[in-house]
Amino acid sequence: MTATEPQAIDEMMGILNTAWLADANTLALPLLWEDVHSKPPSGSDANGQALPWGKGFIRHAAGGTVSLTGETGKRRYRRTGTIVVQIFSPAEEGRARNRLIAPVARDAYEAAQTTVLGIEYRNAHIEDLGEDGTWYQSNVLVDFEYDEVK
Repeated sequence: MTATEPQAIDEMMGILNTAWLADANTLALPLLWEDVHSKPPSGSDANGQALPWGKGFIRHAAGGTVSLTGETGKRRYRRTGTIVVQIFSPAEEGRARNRLIAPVARDAYEAAQTTVLGIEYRNAHIEDLGEDGTWYQSNVLVDFEYDEVK
């Protein structure tokens, strides 16, 4: 199976979006995308606390040719990188709240493992970065790999 970069990005972010909208811990929380929104939301809950929120993006890494040119003149290229899902909660409730939110993203990619487009997801894990001002940040990091033919 192979995928173009736009197809792969759509699938990778689609997995996150589907999981985010299906879980009670994240359903009402804003999820931003790097190429759409870049500022934290300004909403608050019934107690006046800022709402936790997430932001998803992809970073491709070095790849390379993994096949010789065939009869069609096409080659297979390996694409690798990392999916990053940043989770921000108000510092007062930070780590505890993020530990309810971050597993939603991690578990979605662990469940996907290998997809219809042949994208493989590995090493999904949560890193707590800690408090920075009014926010506590945790990141979900997932390695990915897929092939593109061109």
